[in-house]
Amino acid sequence: MLACWHWLLLAQSPISITDPIHGARVSGEYEVTWQVQWSEPIAQTNIYLDDQIVLSLPGNPGAATISFGEATDHQLRIEMTDQRGARLQSGSVETRAIRFDFAESSRLLLLTAVVRSRSNRVLTDFKTKDFSVWEDGKPIEIQSAQIEELPLDLVILLDSSSSLKSAIERVRHSAQTFVQGLSEQDSVALIQFHNEPSLIQDFTNDKKKLIQRIESIEAYGETAFFDALDQGLTLLKNRKRGRRALVVFTDGRDSIYEEPNTLARLFRQTISRAQNQETSLFTMGLGDKVHREVLEIMARESGGRYYAMGQVSDLDQAFAELLIDLRSQYLLSVIPQQTRKGFHRLEVKVKARGATVFARQGYSIE
Repeated sequence: MLACWHWLLLAQSPISITDPIHGARVSGEYEVTWQVQWSEPIAQTNIYLDDQIVLSLPGNPGAATISFGEATDHQLRIEMTDQRGARLQSGSVETRAIRFDFAESSRLLLLTAVVRSRSNRVLTDFKTKDFSVWEDGKPIEIQSAQIEELPLDLVILLDSSSSLKSAIERVRHSAQTFVQGLSEQDSVALIQFHNEPSLIQDFTNDKKKLIQRIESIEAYGETAFFDALDQGLTLLKNRKRGRRALVVFTDGRDSIYEEPNTLARLFRQTISRAQNQETSLFTMGLGDKVHREVLEIMARESGGRYYAMGQVSDLDQAFAELLIDLRSQYLLSVIPQQTRKGFHRLEVKVKARGATVFARQGYSIE
């Protein structure tokens, strides 16, 4: 009789997984949350992926972070044992992998591009035939141009130096709103920088965790601008090919390196690395102390965009425009013809009068 009662309760699933939901796209570290309706105290909670225990916890914490990996669908379920030995089990939740595979051929270049009209409106209705790509002044073959929402690997660099102390709450709020608007299939890493860069969240699509990490940012110290860019590009280097972007927000210039030749070298290296890693740099400058020309060139050469903000109240609008740009990227795959070592200039054009294309402007063969 007890066994019958036990299985009846299992059929009613007293454990309910509340996040992720069935069919959600999940990758990397992700916080699983659940609720349980049971009269007896819970002694142990086991979390399963594909019938394998990935985490065992005492009691019923209600939430736990586990790794879903990068390229596999999963069946997620939770089992509990109460203090009398009864076993409870949730229903299964199927999660979907975040993946989009491209040929790994070294002869294939991937270019992201955003097209805006003369009135600054984003244009998203072009086909492959509407684009042309030029390499060192000569046209090259375009295999495809896709506009559908593809997974994005994104690193966000947030300046948290002492000059932002009075504005840090507004910075946190704007960045959190931006993260909330990203797609569930986008993987995001967070770096704050002051005296040195600090990775506060590795790649995840868990928006709750990202928002919590942003809330923890405090403002103090100097501005390690180029060190932060170096760490961000290093994080992106080993990610799968596809859409890669790095967003950097700052209100000042690098205050760690003072020698002009060193700064010029770091500037050139950053652009070259971004181009060769197929990463677009989106730069955001607040106030009149930023080196606007540096931020503009870095964005333009890598296929990103520069967002100027005169005052803190402009933050929300800048992040909103950034979100639109990231949602409106074409991904072009092209076959280059050059084999000569050195830098090769790229230009992306579109058949639309007055339109501006934001795409990276070159690559290097070493």
